[in-house]
Amino acid sequence: MLSLRSLAALAALALPVSLLANAGGPPIMRTGAPADGGLNCTVCHSSLGPANSDPRGRVTIEAEPYRPGVKQILKVIVEHPDMIRWGFQLTARLVRDERQKAGTFTQTSTVRVRCSGGAPDGNCGNNLEFAVHNASSTQLNTPNRGMWEIEWTPPAANEGDVIFYAAGNASNGNNINVGDRIYTTNRLVSGPCELSTPRVTSVRNAASFAEGPVSLNTLISIGGSGFQPPGARRAVQPFDIENDRFPNALGCIAVEIGGRRAPLTFVNENQINAQVPSLVDLGPVEMRVIANPGTPNERRGDPTTIQLAEVTPAFFRFLPSSAIAATLAGLNQLVADPAQIQGARAARPGDAISLFATGLAATDPFFQAGEISFGLPRSTHPITVMWNNVILPGAAVRYIGLAPGTLSGLYQIDVVVPSAAGAGDNEVRLRVGSVMSPAGTTVFAAP
Repeated sequence: MLSLRSLAALAALALPVSLLANAGGPPIMRTGAPADGGLNCTVCHSSLGPANSDPRGRVTIEAEPYRPGVKQILKVIVEHPDMIRWGFQLTARLVRDERQKAGTFTQTSTVRVRCSGGAPDGNCGNNLEFAVHNASSTQLNTPNRGMWEIEWTPPAANEGDVIFYAAGNASNGNNINVGDRIYTTNRLVSGPCELSTPRVTSVRNAASFAEGPVSLNTLISIGGSGFQPPGARRAVQPFDIENDRFPNALGCIAVEIGGRRAPLTFVNENQINAQVPSLVDLGPVEMRVIANPGTPNERRGDPTTIQLAEVTPAFFRFLPSSAIAATLAGLNQLVADPAQIQGARAARPGDAISLFATGLAATDPFFQAGEISFGLPRSTHPITVMWNNVILPGAAVRYIGLAPGTLSGLYQIDVVVPSAAGAGDNEVRLRVGSVMSPAGTTVFAAP
């Protein structure tokens, strides 16, 4: 039997042949698209580490907002100051479902169009499509950068936002997969914004779903109609976050509160999830939902008056239950009744658990609405945790502040489950100054 080392040696001897084959294009599903498993060309070209390891190079995608059915020319550019041969792979997906392709690529003298599902090149049907370099377009002995123009025909109807994923190979031209630099990127393009005038019917705390006052930086849920076409939805994706900030427009929708744009996290036909801006005066303020913001057909909904209070504490829950969204502190283990929440386990006396809430207002240091927090920004208000109507002692409350690495409206409360915790549901509430979080939120415990 051959040893692993012998097999590796044989594989290395075969590399020039396999790479010459890849001059006509790499295997499909190597763009880094999450829906394809996140694979990229480092699967074969890994001698210099993961993708984007060398900051001297990059791959970029040039694309414009699309008009349904109207062909446009995309550009993929791979750059590196030391490289002399180039390759790429590009795919286009619907943001609302990245498992679905968006439009079609045209096969040309320099671009090969490969298909999933075994469909023939350039005739993919409903299968996923991948535009790749071919043998004539690797541009051997071309210094600094390689560039391709790709013909792309968008979907015939407005399918919402489209995301392109690309991987680029900056190669030294030695015909083996050693010494090449791999880069990945993505590019979002929008379709036409064609929403009608939106209508707001409710504004609620996104944790408690109670109407009434909200506070600065609180996560809120706006109910109404006309926020998206029927059946469409748009949630924030990593590519929406720029400079560690959540977007102020999403899916052709924006929200203004007190004249300031609110960060958005989700929108569908009847619901918008947003964050109250930081620098808004307390008391009554005007809120508007804006469709097609910044376009010639911008449509501003009627104003809605909401009340801003100093604090509006509320725990997030595992809906539809009363169970507070909780984990074992520092772990991904959910804490809840395992009969209700799959994969959860009961809290036990002495466990350190993290509870998640919104509406606790100021922290030190302070993060603006839309920003991603870092470190341990602690709440500056006096906050007590009530466990079955008994105040937890200070030693049992280890942290109250923003959840690190998340949107600045999400707060984390780390507590030690008291020895007096009863078996079953235990009511847990917050008191911020004189304001209590809504009653009926629970932590499930076992002896």
